[in-house]
Amino acid sequence: MITDGFTYVAVLLFMAGALVTLEKTARGTLAKIFKYVPSMVLCYLAAMLLCTLGVWDLGQTKAAYGALKNNLTYAMICYGADGLCGGHAAGHAVRQHHEAALNIDAREAWI
Repeated sequence: MITDGFTYVAVLLFMAGALVTLEKTARGTLAKIFKYVPSMVLCYLAAMLLCTLGVWDLGQTKAAYGALKNNLTYAMICYGADGLCGGHAAGHAVRQHHEAALNIDAREAWI
C-alpha cells in the first residue's frame, strides 16, 4: 500500500507516461483501441481501479492529490484538446488560452 505522497505522484506520472508512450507506438488492434479511447482516459480509469483495489491510502495521499489536482486537470485538458483535435485550430486555441492565462497570472504575481 502506498502511503507517501511522493510515491503516489510518481506512480501516477509513470502510469501516464507509459500509457502515452504506448499510444504513440501502438500498432494493429491496440492502435484501434487508442483511436477511440485516449490514453488520458485510460490513465484516469486505471487510477480509479488502483484506488478501488486499495493500492494507496486515500487519507495519506490526500494532501498530494489536493496540491496537484488543479495543475494536472489543466494539463490533461490541454493534452486532450491537442490529441483529440490532432493539433488543429481548436486544440491550438485552447493551448493559447491557457498560455495567456498563465502569463497573466505570472505578471500579476510580480505586481
